[in-house]
Amino acid sequence: MDHVALVVESLDRSQAFYSELLAIEPLNRVDMGDHRIQYLGSGTAVRLELIEFMPSLEADATAGGRRIGMRHIAWEVSELAPVVARVESLGGSILTEATWVPRLGFHSALIRDTDGIEVELIHRP
Repeated sequence: MDHVALVVESLDRSQAFYSELLAIEPLNRVDMGDHRIQYLGSGTAVRLELIEFMPSLEADATAGGRRIGMRHIAWEVSELAPVVARVESLGGSILTEATWVPRLGFHSALIRDTDGIEVELIHRP
């Protein structure tokens, strides 16, 4: 597992809560344009990813995975293309094809499992 992502109302408030409660350290904060990400870590490989969407007059704050709560789980894989190629044959669905995410430094594809849970598959070069 690479990370668990939560959509939150306030990065600062949630960062303070999780840092104090779980004694986990703030790592990097990344501005993705329409949202910001704050990573927190405890010294293990698995990180907590907090996501705060920027207010938008055009977008409903609950649309497109923007609801407060769990966003997705993320698994790091050694090769992305062969894993994505098997998703549909196993009963899942592909939400986004593999793409390079320069601000985060990895390739990513979003899928849904057979229960509709969103899973991000990532490959770090």
